[in-house]
Amino acid sequence: MHKIARMSDYAPVIVNLIETTNKIGGKLQKYFTPLKKALADKDLSKIDLDQTKKVFQSGTNEYKKLSQKLQKAHAPVKVIGPSMSLQTAYARYVKSCQDMTDSLDSDNQKVDVKKFNQSEKDQDKNVNEVVSWIHRIMA
Repeated sequence: MHKIARMSDYAPVIVNLIETTNKIGGKLQKYFTPLKKALADKDLSKIDLDQTKKVFQSGTNEYKKLSQKLQKAHAPVKVIGPSMSLQTAYARYVKSCQDMTDSLDSDNQKVDVKKFNQSEKDQDKNVNEVVSWIHRIMA
């Protein structure tokens, strides 16, 4: 027998997604901001790129776990469409985070700046989509 999905069961999944994504983002921001400045200054000498890449990958892995939880969550019938769109948008956000991580070449102490910048743009676009779908679901 399949249990009917209720908003009271689904809403905490969305709240957890928001809170955990923000928490992870806060951790990553501590590494992102100095890296972004170093790239603008064209001087990576003060950046521990190996540590930055490890932190970025750890955060991205946490985002992937959140994405998997979101995929498994049972949405109420009235928000199935927006929920599926949210899942897609969040998966794209995770991919853009992985793209940023992959732009860091810690072995050679280099950054693929074009890939880094594109992934940042993609993250901004995708997170805006995620927020938009969350607003529709929670309205």
